[in-house]
Amino acid sequence: MEIITFDSEVYRELKKSLDTISNYVLNKEDKQGEEDWVDEYDVCTYLKISRRTLQRIRYENLLTYSLVRGKVLIQMKEVRRLIETGTIKCDINRFADLCKGHKAYLEQRKRNKKK
Repeated sequence: MEIITFDSEVYRELKKSLDTISNYVLNKEDKQGEEDWVDEYDVCTYLKISRRTLQRIRYENLLTYSLVRGKVLIQMKEVRRLIETGTIKCDINRFADLCKGHKAYLEQRKRNKKK
């Protein structure tokens, strides 16, 4: 066994660097999947808001969305932003439920494609 000693200031700098790396990795995991797109039905269902409320938010240009073949698609990061800014008043846990539901949906699609 080898014992390594170094100055306490160096130890503090090393610990600070490790904490920074740790925070970066944890935040990266939290934001994973935010580039995914969900349809307005899922957003309304999980956040417990009406389609009309979501439509009003879209018309007021508070939300960036895409319209593909008549279907409104919204990025997860936009939904998070709306909750954090208070545009949509709901618990952040509902956003976590939306993320989980979307992941489950994607996994189901992968399984169905393999068949």
